[in-house]
Amino acid sequence: MLSVAPVVNAPGGERPVAISVVLVEDHVVVRGALRLLLEREGEMRVVGEAGDGAAGLRLIQEIRPDVALVDVALPQTGGFALAEEVARRDILTHVLFLTAYDDISYVVRALELGALGFVPKSAGERELLTAVREVAAGRPYVPPALAISLVRAERAGALGSPLTVLSAREREVFDLIVAGRTTQEIAALLSISPHTVHRHRGTLMRKLGFHDRVDLVRFALANEMAAQGTRREGVDPAPPG
Repeated sequence: MLSVAPVVNAPGGERPVAISVVLVEDHVVVRGALRLLLEREGEMRVVGEAGDGAAGLRLIQEIRPDVALVDVALPQTGGFALAEEVARRDILTHVLFLTAYDDISYVVRALELGALGFVPKSAGERELLTAVREVAAGRPYVPPALAISLVRAERAGALGSPLTVLSAREREVFDLIVAGRTTQEIAALLSISPHTVHRHRGTLMRKLGFHDRVDLVRFALANEMAAQGTRREGVDPAPPG
């Protein structure tokens, strides 16, 4: 789902000075609430909405807003993949993540991929508005509590792989998917049902902001983790999906 707001010029033909925002969020009710909150301030204007990552990327490419307010877990193209693509294409739009996940591993991953800000959905209205203003001005924004956690984790040497957000079982499933194992093979190796494998795969992909196996393998290769999987010799990687 994709929608574009008409451009309204300021009086006298001058360009509007409002901060332009594109919303990329798969829940219609959430998008509606965000639009009301942002436009209530008068200094911000939602110029487009998308319900999945692929549509969001197209919209950002077309409109090039000041800020793209993006969820991590999105259909089709995940939020992390979207942010990475925006950076790769040199689109002059600042990505601000608004997500239910507030683990510092997500913050690290988001910033590594080129996002300029990160706000959990548990944040208050004032904090979200502050984040939009800061990011629109080209300044990075992370909530103070998360920023403190980041500093402490860095000092303690505890900032590891984004995979730390996965449970032990989800990590096992991740490694086997990357190794090219089929759902049936994973179920047999872990002594669980194929249905449980599908459930774990869906959960870990939502946590990592990915859409399909291609995203998972790319992520593993980028982080030099593919060799850590339990690849079986002579088995070709399974097709995406």
